[in-house]
Amino acid sequence: MSTQHVMIFIKLGDISATSVPRLDEALKSYGWEKSKFDSNLWRATVGSEEEQAKLSTQVQKQLITAANFAEAGAFMAVLQVGNSQPVGYVFKKGDALKWNRSAAAF
Repeated sequence: MSTQHVMIFIKLGDISATSVPRLDEALKSYGWEKSKFDSNLWRATVGSEEEQAKLSTQVQKQLITAANFAEAGAFMAVLQVGNSQPVGYVFKKGDALKWNRSAAAF
């Protein structure tokens, strides 16, 4: 069984994810590690597709919750598993809209 890295890049308008304490704490509790080089970039390591799906679902729920409390009211996130194509999301007030563009758009 091979492990993969799941990357998430979170941008709350012009605000970094660290400015929403609940989000920061929740990501850490789910096993995400913040990049030392970019406070908007988080990484988690998973060993199976089941773990990956569970982690993705957890973080999406937490991001939606955070969007409800964020002053900006909406923000973007990009999820990437291993070397796969990044999948972008726009989160706003209780909803996540899948956005199929490359992470370069962010």
